[in-house]
Amino acid sequence: MKVNVPHGIKVGTAFAVVLFAVACLYFYHQEKSETRVWPAPGINLLRVHTPNGEVSVTAAADTIIRVEITRRANGFDKPDAGEALTRIAVSDSVSADSLFLQANVPEPNNRSYAADFVITAPALVGLDVSTSNGPLTISGMTAGGKVSADNGNITLTNTAGPLDVVAANGKVGANGHRGSVNIHDANGTVDCDVASLSATDTVSVNAANGAAFVRLPATASAHFDVTAQNSSVIVTGFNAITYVLNEPKHKVGNIGSGEATVFIYSGNGQVRLLAR
Repeated sequence: MKVNVPHGIKVGTAFAVVLFAVACLYFYHQEKSETRVWPAPGINLLRVHTPNGEVSVTAAADTIIRVEITRRANGFDKPDAGEALTRIAVSDSVSADSLFLQANVPEPNNRSYAADFVITAPALVGLDVSTSNGPLTISGMTAGGKVSADNGNITLTNTAGPLDVVAANGKVGANGHRGSVNIHDANGTVDCDVASLSATDTVSVNAANGAAFVRLPATASAHFDVTAQNSSVIVTGFNAITYVLNEPKHKVGNIGSGEATVFIYSGNGQVRLLAR
C-alpha cells in the first residue's frame, strides 16, 4: 500500500497517523477467558506481570492458587478479533517456591491487546506483581513483597508488610495496611491508612508530583520527618506530639515515645499526617 506523506510532515509522524487510522478500523472487541490452578502448598511467591491489563490478587482460605486469565483484543470483525486473541501468549511455570505468570502481547499494540489476571491465593504467599498499563488491586495478602504499576492506580486493602509499592502514573490507595510499607509515586496522590504499627516498622511515602496523606492509629509511637517542598505540612489528631522542627513545609518530631519511623515527602502537593 502506498502512503502519500504531505510536504513538511516527518515520516515518523506520518507512520503514527497511519497506525492510528488503521487502529480506528478495529471496532470489533472480543474477549476470551480461561482458568488455571496450582496446588498452593510449597508456593511462597507469586511473580506476575502483564504489559497491558488489570491485575488483582485476593486472599482466599483455600489450598489452591487460582488464576482467571482474560485475553482482550480488537479486530475488523469477529473472526479477525478471534485470530488476534491467539497472538496473546500467557506462560506459566513453577520453580523452587515461586509461581511465574507472564503475559506477552504483540507490538505495536494497535489492536488494544491486553491480558487481565484475577488471582486468588493464600494470604501468606508473597508478591512480586506488576502491570505496565492497567490498574493493580491487592486485597488481604499479608506476606508482603513488591507491587508496581507504570500506568494505572494501585489499591491495597487489608494488606500487611513489609510491602514495596511503586507507581509511575496513577494514584496509590492503601486501606488498613499493617506494618511496614514503602510507597513511591512519581505522578499521583498517595492515601495510606495504616491500621497497626510496631516499634520496628517503617512507613515511607514519596509522592513526587501529588499530595501525600498518611493516617496512623491515634496511640501510635513513631518518629516522623515530613516535608512538602512546594506546599504545606499538617500533623494532627494524635495523643502526644513533640517537635524538633516545626516549619510550614517541614516538620520533624515524635508521636508518643517515637519508636516506629515515618517519612513522608511531596514535591508538589500537601502532606498530611493524621490520626485514623
